[in-house]
Amino acid sequence: MNVDYLDRAEAPFGPDVWAKLDETVVGAASSQLTGRRLLEIEGPHGLGLKSIAGPDEDLIGDVESTVCLSPVTPVPTIKHSFTLPMRDVANYETTGVLFNVRAVATAAIQVARREDDIIFNGIPDHGIPGLLNISDAATINLNPWTEPGMAFENIMEAVNVLDDRGLHGPYALALSPPLYNALFRLYPNGGPAELEQVRMMVTGGIIKSPSIANGGVLVAVGKQFLSLVIGQDLVTAYVGPQCGEFEFCLMESLVLKVALPQAVCAITG
Repeated sequence: MNVDYLDRAEAPFGPDVWAKLDETVVGAASSQLTGRRLLEIEGPHGLGLKSIAGPDEDLIGDVESTVCLSPVTPVPTIKHSFTLPMRDVANYETTGVLFNVRAVATAAIQVARREDDIIFNGIPDHGIPGLLNISDAATINLNPWTEPGMAFENIMEAVNVLDDRGLHGPYALALSPPLYNALFRLYPNGGPAELEQVRMMVTGGIIKSPSIANGGVLVAVGKQFLSLVIGQDLVTAYVGPQCGEFEFCLMESLVLKVALPQAVCAITG
């Protein structure tokens, strides 16, 4: 049975309005999302995905039988509501003058920022890890990046850690904004920015993420190591009319899947 959980067909306006809403949501969210640039994506699998399973763990074993337990990680849903004035929507359908999309874009940006926060920081109190706090992941100290070459040395240390674990690349790197900006420092002799040197080691991409307060994280690229599992991708649902306005709910569900914790090296300090 095909069920419209989003209730979009019940909205008293046409597809042109939905097209503008979807265009605004995707544009605003894409300008903020960083975790999706770091990880490979699995899905979307649909709104009904509530958890993902990890590898089986032996719970009890003896010479005759073994009891295995399959741990699961919940897939959180992110939601954010917004409204649009009915008159503005009606005017758009009548005249073609676009309604103010500020509320739509603001909601999309808030959801995108919350998504990145879950990817990098997780929800530890509910058993959901983030890239910066995965059990069994490697960690190195963040050294000062005050002089040219210091950033390269610190990142090379993280690369060596993953190399020692048998993970020889390609690698991708996410950094807090101040550290990412420091990579544009030029060498005194007029050589290239430090960023160019780092790119030779980290060929899977270097991104700036405001969700990282301080430091960064280096990962081995590949779905076999890490991925972002999406249940419901970012979408707008219709809620209904309320006192001269249309109410909407922007929502998505996703979780970080950690197949090999050893593929992560956090740079913290």
